Amino acid sequence: MSKSITPRTVADVTGVAASASIRITDLEEASYWVLGTFVATVFVQTSPDDTNWIDLGASFAIPTKTVLPTDARFVRINCTAFTSGDIESQVSGRDNDSKG
Repeated sequence: MSKSITPRTVADVTGVAASASIRITDLEEASYWVLGTFVATVFVQTSPDDTNWIDLGASFAIPTKTVLPTDARFVRINCTAFTSGDIESQVSGRDNDSKG
């Protein structure tokens, strides 16, 4: 039996701000999705301790999927410039707690 893939809504961002973070240590093959219709500059960030944040690659201004590094413990989005729209984010991956 394969392990389940469970999407988790992280947070929506409207304006220049960072989303709430989510702990992802219980996920394998984690991906972070940024969705919505927006005019903004967004970074996906990871952290080992939920305090010190590291940008994953370049910023983007369109919905995107980012494969997260296996050593990431927390993830969030950080909007550094905003004109309009709603920025939605979601993380998904294989559940480490599943049997299979």
